[in-house]
Amino acid sequence: MLVMNNDNICENKSIIEITGTFAGAGCLKQSDFSHNLIGCLALQLSFGDLKSLDNYDRSCLRKLYPHDDYFPFEDGFIFQKEIEELRKYVSKAKKIRVWSSQIAADEFLLLLYICYLFPNKNISAVFADEYNPYCWSIGCMTFNEVNELSKKEHLLTMEEKELYINEWNRMVKENSTLRYIKNKEIKSVPINYFDKDILSYLGKQKMKFITLVGKLMGNAVIDNDSDSIYSYLINRLIEQGKIEVVRIDKNDQKLIRTASNI
Repeated sequence: MLVMNNDNICENKSIIEITGTFAGAGCLKQSDFSHNLIGCLALQLSFGDLKSLDNYDRSCLRKLYPHDDYFPFEDGFIFQKEIEELRKYVSKAKKIRVWSSQIAADEFLLLLYICYLFPNKNISAVFADEYNPYCWSIGCMTFNEVNELSKKEHLLTMEEKELYINEWNRMVKENSTLRYIKNKEIKSVPINYFDKDILSYLGKQKMKFITLVGKLMGNAVIDNDSDSIYSYLINRLIEQGKIEVVRIDKNDQKLIRTASNI
């Protein structure tokens, strides 16, 4: 989606601000950059099929939100209208500024994707972790912190853009189900890659489902601050019989434990 300022009028269309989260877009609307065009592409590129992007399709995200009324784009999980609108503004803009992170795959992959889409445009990158090494996204920051972070903006050289585009092409070619960052390096891994970690944090005791999600998030098992991917991976282990549901309480909360045969 493209987000205008409070009057629904964009004063400056020569610079386009790109973020991958609605929280990040909200923060930018309060910052010194609120007069620019703000684009939010909530693509969550760390999960699912990347080749479907050729059809502007992120229907794979339905797996993460099977019971939620979550529709990130005007046409649900199809973002063609958003990209067409973005292309229209990019064609006249002088610069695209991507608010990214070097420690969160969703954020970093969005930067790679923007470089791939617009290789001939001036693109700059701002990395949230350069303000705070534990910050996944500007969605976790205040607008004052975002203003300070902007001083660390990087205008990408043609060589840097080419490296990012090559990295993007590698990700699409590998097209794993899951991607994450380790030591600032993006990695493609199978969907069961974190199964042992999840079972280790669960251990042999009984635990509430939401408590396990909180433990995994708190210990940054995956570089992702969204509970949706953790919930998906735990439910997948339940479906495989590796985690048992002991009971479900009146609030529909699950009490779980590692299966006895594990």
